Amino acid sequence: MLTAAAAEREGAVDCLISAGFHFLVPETVLHELAEVVQHEKDKVAVSHAKQALINLVNYAFIPSYLSPVEMGIAKIAAERLVREGCLSSAPLGDALVLTEAALNKCQLLLTRSESLLAARCDSLTLALVDADLFAGGFAAEHAHHG
Repeated sequence: MLTAAAAEREGAVDCLISAGFHFLVPETVLHELAEVVQHEKDKVAVSHAKQALINLVNYAFIPSYLSPVEMGIAKIAAERLVREGCLSSAPLGDALVLTEAALNKCQLLLTRSESLLAARCDSLTLALVDADLFAGGFAAEHAHHG
């Protein structure tokens, strides 16, 4: 049985797929989920990471694998975003997710990352364009606590 939030999310995924969108999962996200599954001691975190990996398959998300050169470009651009203050409070992993999405020419980035949510979209767009990366749209799903 789906919860209301899960049903709404599933409906949104179906709607975007029927509109021609494809869901890509940046390599950094896959690495971070695998790291949690393999090394995290908190059983709840491990359970959530496993469920996320299952959901990626259930919703037909496509893993995005960049070449080593592209990953190098993503890392340099991510470090620059953090260093220059566009994502000053972001861990490098969050900045990498953004630059990997840009290298994949993602038109829309869906995220729950607090550091990406706190960033100014106009600053990020200008920084990505300055780095000769695609600057798509940003959308956020705020986590529901409680």
